[in-house]
Amino acid sequence: MPVLVINENGAVRIESIEKAVTRIGRDKTNDIYIDSMEISRFHCQIQLVDEGYLITDLNSRNGTLVNGSYVKGSLLEDGDMIHLGDVSLIFKMDKDSEKGSAHESSHGFKVIDEDQLKDLKIRALEREHLLKLHKISVHIASILDIDRLLDVAMDEVFDLTGAERGLVMLVDERNRLTLRGEKNMAYAKAPPQEQKLIKELIQRCLKERKMISIKESFEPSVGGGQIKKTLPLKRNTMIVIPLKTMAWKEKKKEVNERRKSTPLASKLVGILYLASRYEIQPFSSQDMDLIDAASHHIAVAVTNAKLHAMATMDKLTGLYNRGYFETLFIEEISKAKQTKTPLSLIITDIDHFKKFNDTHGHQIGDQVLHDVSQTIKRCLRVDDISARYGGEELVFILPKTNASQAQIVAEKIRKAVEKSKHTEKELSVTISLGVATYPDHGESMEIIIKRADQALYEAKHSGRNTFRIWSPDLETKGVSGRVDKLAGIISGDQAKNYQNLQLLLETISILNSNRDLDSLLESLLDKIIECTDADRALIFLADEYEMMSFTKGRNNKGQTLTQASMYSRSIPQQVFETGKSCCRIDDGTDGGMAPSQSMGRFQLQTVMCVPLQAHGERIGVLYVDSHIAKKEFGVKDVIFLEALANQVSTALQHARIMEKKLQEEKEKRKALEAELEKLKKR
Repeated sequence: MPVLVINENGAVRIESIEKAVTRIGRDKTNDIYIDSMEISRFHCQIQLVDEGYLITDLNSRNGTLVNGSYVKGSLLEDGDMIHLGDVSLIFKMDKDSEKGSAHESSHGFKVIDEDQLKDLKIRALEREHLLKLHKISVHIASILDIDRLLDVAMDEVFDLTGAERGLVMLVDERNRLTLRGEKNMAYAKAPPQEQKLIKELIQRCLKERKMISIKESFEPSVGGGQIKKTLPLKRNTMIVIPLKTMAWKEKKKEVNERRKSTPLASKLVGILYLASRYEIQPFSSQDMDLIDAASHHIAVAVTNAKLHAMATMDKLTGLYNRGYFETLFIEEISKAKQTKTPLSLIITDIDHFKKFNDTHGHQIGDQVLHDVSQTIKRCLRVDDISARYGGEELVFILPKTNASQAQIVAEKIRKAVEKSKHTEKELSVTISLGVATYPDHGESMEIIIKRADQALYEAKHSGRNTFRIWSPDLETKGVSGRVDKLAGIISGDQAKNYQNLQLLLETISILNSNRDLDSLLESLLDKIIECTDADRALIFLADEYEMMSFTKGRNNKGQTLTQASMYSRSIPQQVFETGKSCCRIDDGTDGGMAPSQSMGRFQLQTVMCVPLQAHGERIGVLYVDSHIAKKEFGVKDVIFLEALANQVSTALQHARIMEKKLQEEKEKRKALEAELEKLKKR
C-alpha cells in the first residue's frame, strides 16, 4: 500500500493511501487533511488507475508540483517529491514504510523515525536532482539560436540556485570574454564598486576553473587582499559558474597496448554570474554536483549553437545566410498553412550602395551594412527571421503578419535606418523596401520572394527611400524586373550552385563555338533537357511577320524531332504574345494565363515556357515538357531557364543574321556570275 510522508511545518507524519480516490486539501472533509493557508480547500487527488497512481490538481490556487514541475495530471513513482503550497510530501510505494519504527501518535497519525525519514529525503532529493538535470538538458538541447539558448539557460540556473539577476559572458573567436546576455541587471550601469567586484570574481573563477560563491563577509580576493561585499544594491550573495566542456585526446598507442583516450584540461566556453539580495540557499555536495553537471550541459549546448551559427549565419551582418533563410522560409510557410495565419516578407536594399562603396571604400561599406542589419533587427520581434539574401540585399520574415501590419513595420524600419548615423564620420544611408504577403500575394516561397522583389524594384524606381507592397499590376513587369538577377542560379545549395553555373558556362561555350544553326540548336536543346530533366525541348521561332513556327526539337533519348506534336499549343503562343514566362504543373496556371486543356489531353504533367528576346525584339519561345510531375519546379527554375534563354536568344539572333548575310552574299555572287556570263556572250 502506498503512503505519503508529509512534512507540515516541521512535523512529519505518514498517511496511507487506502481508497481508489484519495482527496487532499485544507477542508476537513478530505481524505487527507492538511492545515495550511497555502493549500486550497480541495487541492489535489491521488487515484488508482490501471497504470499506477495518478495525481491530479483540482484547479488549486498555488498548483501542484511533482519533482519541481507544475502538473495537471501525472503518474507517481516511488520517491516522487510533491509540493502543495508550503507543504512537502514524499510518495512511497514501500509497504515497509509503516512497519518497524512507524507508530501511532497521540493524534492518531502514523509517524516515522528520523533515520527512515532521512533515507526517504535523500532518495527523493536524488530523484529530484536527476529530473531537474534532465529538464535542463531537454530544454536547451534543441535550441540552436544562441541568444534564446542563453536566456533559457539563465532561467534554469536561476531556478536551481535561487538567484534573482545575472549575466552571461562567452569566449569569442579571439579568446576574449564578451558580454552576451543580462537578466534583471545592466552591468554597464552598475556602480563602479560592483563592477570591480564582478571582475575580480570572474578572474578568480577563470583561475581556479570552478564555481565561486561568496556571501556578506570578507573573503580573499584574487590579489590576496580582502573583498567587502556590502554593495549599494545590497547583493548579499554572488556566484560565478564556469561553463566548460571536457576535451579528449587519443593517447599514442604503445607496443602491446590498446589505444586509449585521456581527458585534457576542460575547455572554457564562458561564465555565468548570479546575484541575489538574499542569502542563496546553502549548497550541499549533491547541489554542487548538480550545478556543475548543469553547467556542462549548458556549455555543450552553447558549443553546438556556435557550430550551428557558423554554418547558418552571415559573418558580416550577423544575420542568417541565404541557404538557411530558404530552409526557415519553407518551414514558416508550412506553419502558416497549418495555422491558417498570414506571413509577410520584406526585402530591403541599401540605396546607391555601389556609389557609397566607391566613395568611402569597402571597409566603411561593410561596417555600414552591418550597422543597417542590426538597426533593422532591433525593429523586429524575437520570432521574426532576419537574413542576408545577397550583396546589400536583406530579407525579413514576419510570421502572423498581414499586409497592412507589414506596411507599418516597413515604415518603422525605413525611418530607423534613415535616422541612424554610421562610423565616426556619422555617415547616413537610406533603404528601399518591397513587401509581399502569404497567402494574398502567393502561396510558395518562390512566388513570395519574386513578388517582394518586384515590389522592391518598384520602390527603387519610385525615388528610393520608400517601400512598396506588391500588387498585380507589378506582374506586368515580369521576372526581368527582378533586382536579384542570380535568383534561380545561385541559392543556398552549394551542389546546385555548381551544377547551374557549370551548365550555364557549358551553354555559353556551345554558343561561342563556330557551328551552323542546325547543329547549334541540337546541342543547346540537349543541354536544356539535361538541366531541366525534361522529356523534350522545343524551339519555336518567329519570322519577319511575327508568325511563329516549330524550328527544332530534341528528346531525352538524344533524338531529333522533325515535327512538334502532342504539345500545348496555347502556351507557346501566349508566352510569345505577352513576353511572360510560365511554369505549369498538373494543369495549374501561372501569371494569370488561361488554363491549357491540352495538358490533360496529352497527359502532360509539367510545362515550362520562356520567351526568346534579343535586343528588345521577340524572336520566339523555348518550350520544355514532361509526363512526370516535377513538383520541385517553380519560379527559380523558370529564372534559370530564362538565363539560358537569354544566351540562346543572342546566339540565335546572331546566327540568323549571319545566315541572312550569307544568303545575301550568295545572291550577290549569283547575280555577279550571271552578269559575267552575259559579258562573255557579247
